[in-house]
Amino acid sequence: MEIERLAHRGFWHQPSEKNTQIAFKRALEADFGIETDLRDHGGIPVISHDPPNGPVELTFEQFLQLYKEQDSDATLALNIKADGLAAPVKRLLRDYEVQRYFVFDMSIPDMLHYLRAGLATFCRQSEYENPGFLAAEDGIPAIQGIWLDSFRSIWYSTDVIRVHLQQGRDVCLVSPELHRRDHASTWDQWRHFVAQTITEDMHGKLLLCTDYPDQF
Repeated sequence: MEIERLAHRGFWHQPSEKNTQIAFKRALEADFGIETDLRDHGGIPVISHDPPNGPVELTFEQFLQLYKEQDSDATLALNIKADGLAAPVKRLLRDYEVQRYFVFDMSIPDMLHYLRAGLATFCRQSEYENPGFLAAEDGIPAIQGIWLDSFRSIWYSTDVIRVHLQQGRDVCLVSPELHRRDHASTWDQWRHFVAQTITEDMHGKLLLCTDYPDQF
């Protein structure tokens, strides 16, 4: 089994480069996937971690233009930080023919709109949150994957990962440095899991969101 690396807010070298065109281009040129943040700016989806107070560097459409220009098929992890964007996000993903992506982190009521729109959706699982929508119900499709997070420590065993993969859900592991913890020992555990896992019964795929995609 292999693990796909997602560059957290792009492959940045300085913190000021996070969520910028240079960091996104660098990630795509290195064949990394990208995690980035979507906000609402006058009804238009834009790339921004915090609520934008003025002009933004990139709209979501400009981000997708860059993705298409790079002829990439790497995965896009779209962190939805504002309600009401399901329709324009779906339209733009369709217009730019993006196949490998998932949306996540929106509010539960807003998540229903993404699921009903048929968008690939991940649900967060952490020491504070249990995932919902694990199975289709009442016309609402099931989630495609799990955003497996750990705010204070790695609270889960590799069995948690294994069960999700066996049940056909993709799993994105959130690397500890995103919460300002050391990542080295955890990476060793994940590498061991990947090396020892038998792939025949694994129907989901494994991803890693990290600030250091070149080091894993």
